[in-house]
Amino acid sequence: MPSGHHQVADAISDYVKKRKPAWNCKKINFLSTLNPAAEKAGIQVYLKWIDMAPRSYNRLYARFGYTRSPKDASVLKWSHRLLMTPLERILCEEEPDLVVCTHGFSSFLMNALKKQMRCRVPVVNVCTDFFMNDFWGRTDIDHHFVPHRAVKRTLIDEHGVPPSRITVAGIPVHEKFSQRIEARTHTPPYRILISGGNQGLLDVSSLFSDSNQPSVQYLVLCGNNAKLYEKLARTRLWNVQPLAYVHSKAKMNALYDQADAIVTKPGGVTISEAFRKRLPIFIHHALPGQEQVNLAYLCREHVVWPLHDRKPLDRQILTVFKDPAKLSVLQYGMQRHLNDIDADGCQAVIDYASQLVDARKPAATKN
Repeated sequence: MPSGHHQVADAISDYVKKRKPAWNCKKINFLSTLNPAAEKAGIQVYLKWIDMAPRSYNRLYARFGYTRSPKDASVLKWSHRLLMTPLERILCEEEPDLVVCTHGFSSFLMNALKKQMRCRVPVVNVCTDFFMNDFWGRTDIDHHFVPHRAVKRTLIDEHGVPPSRITVAGIPVHEKFSQRIEARTHTPPYRILISGGNQGLLDVSSLFSDSNQPSVQYLVLCGNNAKLYEKLARTRLWNVQPLAYVHSKAKMNALYDQADAIVTKPGGVTISEAFRKRLPIFIHHALPGQEQVNLAYLCREHVVWPLHDRKPLDRQILTVFKDPAKLSVLQYGMQRHLNDIDADGCQAVIDYASQLVDARKPAATKN
């Protein structure tokens, strides 16, 4: 499943390969390596669960995945005996100089290996959401690249992580999503990009129930959801254009540049891409679990505008664009968040790895 965890790993890998061609980057999906069939089945169960019983998933996530006082993810301690040895075997086979974790589960296992002195390889965390759930390793990870200062403060105050082992780097996005230079005029017709995630998780009927405003045009990213694409194509709404899965990052970047705003879910990577493009962000829906936590943070920071299911989409968007004060709140919140970041995520990982390389070089012989 092309999740944000994969996208961040790919963004870092591509960035490294371009600047350090002699370095070898390899992405390993740990569960898929162990049992591809089990991983595929797990994805299907997850998608059906959040679709059919989102409240129960949200309750379970709040109980075990994101508590106020995580205890080293005790819910996963059963995995030590089952998964530690296979992970050790992978490390022995690959002999990495650095392990970069973009998922909490792999971070949890690496943290446990290091705690037990069964791994001496440097390990870093790269967060892919606007918080760290309970599964992320904390105490024995060598460095943490976190999305904002509040996460850094939590690691310091609640987990005793030294500030020198934490970098506020935002959520890394692919460098092809370059910052848009020219200022947006935001004049009608407003071009709105609508994203439901790679799986096309989007309730179209509620969004376009009142799509008769000539001043709003929509580009809908349907992802892998063929049914969504076909449904939109059949409706033939004059101001709604469905798009199948966009594989090219250059094309996706061009779509961002054409848009005046984005309507999306609060996934960490998509939101961070919109930040880089300085796009006003409207939230149409949040999946249970991590996206609900993301949304709470984003709303507190006033960087997104949540939409109401029972109000016409067109009118809600026009309400913001026709009120400079509302638009300014979003733009100010976004700029404040970006100013809070100390380093670009991808470059920060390269800099850290370069320090490891330099530390291993023999000292120059004195004359």
